Amino acid sequence: MYYLSIITVAYNNIEGLKRTKDSIFPLPQNCEWIVVDANSTDGTCLYLGQLPSQNNIKYICEPDKGIFDGMNKGIKMASGQYIVFLNSGDLFEKDIFYSLSAEENTKSDILVYNYIPLDPNLNTSHARKISTDLSILKQRNCLPHQSTFIKKDVYAKIGEHNLKYMVAADYDFFLKAYLNGISFYFDLEQYLAYFVQDGTSFKTRNGIKQALESRLIQIDNYGSYSKKQFFMYMLKYIFSFIPYADRINLLLRKILLHKVR
Repeated sequence: MYYLSIITVAYNNIEGLKRTKDSIFPLPQNCEWIVVDANSTDGTCLYLGQLPSQNNIKYICEPDKGIFDGMNKGIKMASGQYIVFLNSGDLFEKDIFYSLSAEENTKSDILVYNYIPLDPNLNTSHARKISTDLSILKQRNCLPHQSTFIKKDVYAKIGEHNLKYMVAADYDFFLKAYLNGISFYFDLEQYLAYFVQDGTSFKTRNGIKQALESRLIQIDNYGSYSKKQFFMYMLKYIFSFIPYADRINLLLRKILLHKVR
């Protein structure tokens, strides 16, 4: 068994996948890399076939039902004690990654490290600080999966990602973990991952999906929902109809949110 399974979900982002690979190679012997590609048409599958043939590198190329379906496939393929999702284009700080994997921390079911957000041009961006007060999960997601190690056993206890949620299934998972007494450990002095803010959740037009899914997740898991957070997501959706909305969103994040390091 490996200590850590690094799962990378990819689709038509071969250059991003190469960046991700370079940030973790040479791969430590106690880690494995699993790439779940949704049948890309940009040469990704050919590239994966050219990777070194070794036991701790696995990949599949086949259609899926979205990013969380790909993540669930990766969980089933994983043989590590812990799992982390480093999706195509995201990066590890290599020295920190090597240090943490060598340490083989098993203090808790879920190990949370810090991250550095990047804008789509790979410049350091802005984000909320990670809070160790997990009661915030009753209002919104506050944990980055790119820098969070999750013990594989946790998925057996509370289930994998619920595919009825297209943009917020990771939030549903973390809220379930919190409400079911899964143990968390925070080491926010360690900046493990670079997270590129170009995914589904950062598109302003997806605000309505985030609003509706987050509300349903909170009601299903907690019995009520955060009206304030629902309003903020709906405002994000309405805002998306303004020209250059995504660019303005990045500017507002720069003004309102914390710049990491």
